[in-house]
Amino acid sequence: MDWGTDLMDKLKLQWKIFGFLLGFCFLLLVILWSFQTVFLSDMYKKVRQSEIEKAITLVEKNINNENLDDILYELEITKEIMVRRTEFFAPPNKPEPNRQEHREPETITKDKTFTLENGSKISLTFYAIITPVMLLYQRLKQSFIL
Repeated sequence: MDWGTDLMDKLKLQWKIFGFLLGFCFLLLVILWSFQTVFLSDMYKKVRQSEIEKAITLVEKNINNENLDDILYELEITKEIMVRRTEFFAPPNKPEPNRQEHREPETITKDKTFTLENGSKISLTFYAIITPVMLLYQRLKQSFIL
């Protein structure tokens, strides 16, 4: 038996395994980074648009409900979707732009006209800010002092 060649083969195998694991970790980091920088903002925008559509459907179902004001308040608190009569709507002040990206956060504004039981029409504006991920992180950091 030649112990020297067995030991060398074992070391070569260990370095090969180490190299493959290191390459795999690097590949995972690249994939995670690309998802965070490229796809996360687009995905969050689609989620916010979906939330606006669900809010419009909820208001449409409850437009004649006497507790509509409570439902609108709940939307504003839980989903951060502001709903106001269109004639009285004024967008709130946007948060300051992110210093790293130097751009203002995007917003979604949708107007919808509803017909009440008595036949009259009311127009409501649905407004939501698409919070960039870094701005969300900064808000959480300020809230929880991370």
